[in-house]
Amino acid sequence: MPYDFSVTGKAARERIPVPNLSIDAVRSASRAATQRNRTQRFALSALIVLASLGAAVAAARIYGGVHIWLSGGKAAATVRSMVVLKYPMASDVQRITLSATFPVVMPVGLPPGTRIRQIMYSPSAHPNTMFVQFQSVTGAYKGGFFLLDPSSVDPDTTTLPAATRPSLREVEQWKIGGETVLVLKDTFANDAASIKAQMSATSPSESLAASEDMLWRIEILGQATSAVTDRAERLAPPSSRSILLDRGHLKSLVGLLAQNKPMLDAREVFLNDIPQTNNGPDYMKAKYVWPKTVAIDTHGLRAIAAALRTSGKAATNCNCEVLFNRPNDTAYWIWLIPQTGSAPVAKFSVDATTFAVTRLRE
Repeated sequence: MPYDFSVTGKAARERIPVPNLSIDAVRSASRAATQRNRTQRFALSALIVLASLGAAVAAARIYGGVHIWLSGGKAAATVRSMVVLKYPMASDVQRITLSATFPVVMPVGLPPGTRIRQIMYSPSAHPNTMFVQFQSVTGAYKGGFFLLDPSSVDPDTTTLPAATRPSLREVEQWKIGGETVLVLKDTFANDAASIKAQMSATSPSESLAASEDMLWRIEILGQATSAVTDRAERLAPPSSRSILLDRGHLKSLVGLLAQNKPMLDAREVFLNDIPQTNNGPDYMKAKYVWPKTVAIDTHGLRAIAAALRTSGKAATNCNCEVLFNRPNDTAYWIWLIPQTGSAPVAKFSVDATTFAVTRLRE
């Protein structure tokens, strides 16, 4: 869904009430819109999994959120609203699971190096449906598990339209206390039995602790490569908040500074009023809402810009990703991490008052 550059640039210029706006600011506004589109596409790629359960759109009853039909080892779903959170951290998962309507046992016992790519959940306030999606050590998609409140599962598939019944998908299912677990047939085929056994022997709190190795220790804005995120997590101080900006977010830096705006955390997006069609949920026409959570304020963005200037690089063509951290009230730490190979990382300390830059040894 990329926007046409000229149309987006003109629209952005008309929306910003600043006289004599420079072309750099217009370009940066366009890049910010493009970055939001990347986030939207990222969400859509995962939501296709829900659509793959079936196109149950003409049922007699209309449900909010997600509704699952399950009978005889086959499942279908309708999706009306959903929250998508990518690159979840331990605090995110704790927030979601504690607000759920059922005792959530997270998937455990997955192959070494597996990471949780994103989590979809619904309803937003008190989820009764979660889909936990995984990636391999290389970053490739591996599939995921539906974690459900049993009360959200409808065993009466007679409410499905006859035309959609052939599209019911085969699933593996099991129950752990007050949780129903579904996984598409043949997903994790070599590990499903072991995962089921380990989940069945684990409490909700134990599973949350065990899943921490699969969660992210830094906030990742955008879609960074596995090589960069691995380096960033090793570099990030364990005792304070660190944020990794991919190239798309980095390119929006100039426009944000020109408008004196912070960089927002776009990892989580709320989808509402998802239209239903004969082919399933139409995510393209859903209403997308991003929380107004600030990831990096304007002072932090100035610090990043100062570090880039000192390194002789521009935000638009750095060919790097930026790790940001504020270790104390007097300084910012900025790492420039090359996107390719094992080229050295450049680390800078930026004074929080004067924005003077000092290069540090890493």
